Amino acid sequence: MTEDSRVEELVYIMKKVGLNLTAQIDCCLGNQELSGVQTYFLVYFLRHHPEGTYLTEVCHETGMSKATLSALIKKLRGKGYLCFREIPGDIRKKQILPTERLLTEGGELMEKTKQMEEEVCSALSQEEKRQLWVLEQKVLLKLMQMEHKGKNKVNFSYKHGSGKNALSDIDLHIKSGETIGVIGGTGAGKSSLVNLICRLYDVDEGSVCVGGVDVRKYDTEVLRNQVSVVLQKNTLFSGTILDNLRWGNPDATYEECVEACKAACADEFIDRMPGGICKRDPGHDEDHHRPAAVQRRIRRPDPCA
Repeated sequence: MTEDSRVEELVYIMKKVGLNLTAQIDCCLGNQELSGVQTYFLVYFLRHHPEGTYLTEVCHETGMSKATLSALIKKLRGKGYLCFREIPGDIRKKQILPTERLLTEGGELMEKTKQMEEEVCSALSQEEKRQLWVLEQKVLLKLMQMEHKGKNKVNFSYKHGSGKNALSDIDLHIKSGETIGVIGGTGAGKSSLVNLICRLYDVDEGSVCVGGVDVRKYDTEVLRNQVSVVLQKNTLFSGTILDNLRWGNPDATYEECVEACKAACADEFIDRMPGGICKRDPGHDEDHHRPAAVQRRIRRPDPCA
């Protein structure tokens, strides 16, 4: 057997397993009202998001496209299993929630699903399951890279059409909850990249997306309320440290401001000051300005809360 035929057979086997598993899900979980795939999605939803979640979060978790997932949810809404709740000011738009019907019937659906999963997985030992999980992740990652390859490379110039790009062929995906660092010399484009996220500028080619949605489709005020920027050189305004903290949210309580200080690791040097958080005219120490600016950003109202 040649190397080419081995590769062909491997891809064929992966495809066959997927098709047979889908058929088995339909056979075991389908009923007169729900297909097996619809049932399996509802069970996934109950297991991971019994209190509700957002379309973009489920897209990231399952790897399903937004179009496919939207069509599936639309059908399940029509059948009375899911519903939407809109939250004003939330850039993720709509929260998906289980209905009373799903919560009532969910126990039976979950039990049937568990029986099917255990029977399918009984073909493998614990070690084989572990190995399969690792191999699946490798293949899925490669498929994801192939899907996004060359699709959404961003080009940006401060003078459109000048031929001199500040950013060229940028292809970056940051997962929800992930922390990254962008490193580069002066003029490398770090600030330009950040400015595109909050749409201080628009790209020449490609798109910048937050939560899977192009930033150009968002209300600008709502989008920018989701982004906090702390510069290297920061300014503390006249008044107390507490006054400065409330620039991010004038309605913040004293306790919330104290928690913001702790989150920014600024509570120690503030506690050492006479008067603490209520100290007036905190001075001009740059080492103190930056943590205080972080606190100010932390205290902004969170429309997603």
